[in-house]
Formats: sequence, structure tokens, C-alpha cells
Amino acid sequence: LERGYFSIRNLVFGRGTSLADGVLTVDRDELVNAVLAEDKNGHIASLAPEIVAPGEDARIVHVLDTLPVGIKVSGEGEFMPGHLSLPTIVGSGTTHLFENLAVMECAELPWAGKSALLYARDAIVDMVGPAAGYSPFSRTFNLVLRMTMRPGASDVEYDEAVRNAGIRAARHLGELLRGRKPDRSETFDFTQPVDPKLPRVACVTQCQTQGTYSNTLLYGKEVSNLVPAAYSPTELMDGCIVSGNYVWPWAKIPTFIQVNLPVVMELARAHGKTVNFVGVVFDRGHNNSHVEKQRVANLAASQVRRLGAEGCVISWEGGGNSATDAMLTLVGLRLLYERNRGA
Repeated sequence: LERGYFSIRNLVFGRGTSLADGVLTVDRDELVNAVLAEDKNGHIASLAPEIVAPGEDARIVHVLDTLPVGIKVSGEGEFMPGHLSLPTIVGSGTTHLFENLAVMECAELPWAGKSALLYARDAIVDMVGPAAGYSPFSRTFNLVLRMTMRPGASDVEYDEAVRNAGIRAARHLGELLRGRKPDRSETFDFTQPVDPKLPRVACVTQCQTQGTYSNTLLYGKEVSNLVPAAYSPTELMDGCIVSGNYVWPWAKIPTFIQVNLPVVMELARAHGKTVNFVGVVFDRGHNNSHVEKQRVANLAASQVRRLGAEGCVISWEGGGNSATDAMLTLVGLRLLYERNRGA
């Protein structure tokens, strides 16, 4: 996979959507029409895009998810596949991305009658001040999709309407990158042999999925019944994982970060130099019982072992419940390796 990166120096509204000399101009009416034209059931009553720039004295509220803006210019599938496109396996070819531009889905979703778990807890982003450093999006140009939802829809309908609006907006802007030369690029190739002396390292990345407003999606499908499986790091870089997790802002991983997951990116950049990065095992945390937790942990450990890894980095999304799943995975790995060494 070759990734081409584009950096902008300003984001403005104007007539016609264009990119010139580092200035991204967004036609507000074009964007609204592109998003709402596909909202066939009319769940979005109004859409008011706003721009928030780094260093601006602003606080963004009601943030549900933050998306990257990119497009596949060669290779199979679409960027963020399975959403408004077929769930084609991605991870090869060329993908172009804005590296300092984000699309934010912002809306107030209904709370009345919800359980203590399954209601949206929207987030805030401070662009300046002491809280700015706690969010990477204080340093990006943010196109904020301020949506008002029409009453009477179900949670599932609201969830899909908000997510699809963000993906449509991101794709609308991503089209600007087709046929352009990026500011910089990097290539990730896991098909070529590397020095056999390099340590073989895998990564387990564990998501939170607990129901509507608290889901993570893999190739367009929520992963509540996911069996842990191995994926190429480049699949994650191409957006095979999309967040639908609108709870606990301090503990969730937005889609922008899933596509640029730091542990995956660092291992991928070290591949063939200091490590042999053999793959990513993706699974679900927050399982509902000890038996389910043990099952998923053991299956994840087994996948790591099948990759032939000598070491593993485990990351997770969520709080103490999910930490239990991660620690059980660690125990499962230790038992597998001790059993193998004893044999």
C-alpha cells in the first residue's frame, strides 16, 4: 500500500469546492446537497457545516465521531469499505489522504428512555487552552457537520444517518485528491521477505462493541459476534475499521485514529528495519461473561501464535471491562508459549 499525504494551510467556505496552493475551499451548498441527497428517509432535519481551525478560540460540542478524508486512487475497493460501498478487501494499491483535515459528526441524539449504557455521550474538543492537548483534533482543520435530527426515528436509524453523513462528506472532499501529486508519501509492503533474525511481532487491537451507539464496524458490519482474526496492517490504514462508538469520550477511538492507529503505524514503519511485523489480530472487548471473555482471549492468542509471533503488543478501547479481556489475552498468550516451549 502506498499512502500519499496532503497538508492544507487553510480551510474556507466559498463558491465551488477546490484545492489550490494549500487552501481547501468548500462549497457549503454543494456539500449539504451531497450529504442530504442520499438521506432518503429524511432523518437529518438540517445540516449546517462549520469550520474550526487550529489555534481558534473555539470549543466543538456534541462530537460523535471524527473521520479522515481520503480516497483510493488505485487498487481494490473504496476507502472505508462496506459503508456506502461493497465490503471489498482493501490494503493494496494507492490511497491519498489529507493528513491535517478531519470531518466531525456532531449531533444531539435522544436520551429519553435509554438504558444506563446504550445512549450517546457526545464529546467536546477544545481548540485552545489547557484541554486542547488532550485531543489530536485541536491540531487539525475540522469540518464540523452540525446536524439536527428529525424526531421519531429509531436509535439504529439515527446511528446510520449520522455515520453515513460523515462518510459522504469525507468522500465528497476526498475526490479532490484524485489525480494529484501528494506532498509526501510512504509505502508499506508486507509481501517481501525480511531479515529472519528480526523479532517477529504481532499486534492485538481490541475494540469496544456493546450495541447501538456503542459499536465498532469491520467492513461495514458491527462486530458483536466477531471471532478474532488476523488482518494486514494496511487494511486498517485503508479504513476497514470504522467507529460507531459514541460513548465515554475519554475511552473511545474515533475513525480518524483507527485509520492511523499509532501502535500499528509505528510497527509498520519499523517493519524490515528493527522488527518483522507479522500482522494485526482484531477482536472485541467488553464481552458479556467470563466464559465469553476467556473464549475470545484464547482465540486471539491462538491467532497470534499462528502468525508465528515471538512478541505481541496489545491495545484496547474502553475501561476496566475491556482491560480484563486484554489481560486474559495476555494470559492466553503466555500459556500457549509455555506449552509450546515445553513440547
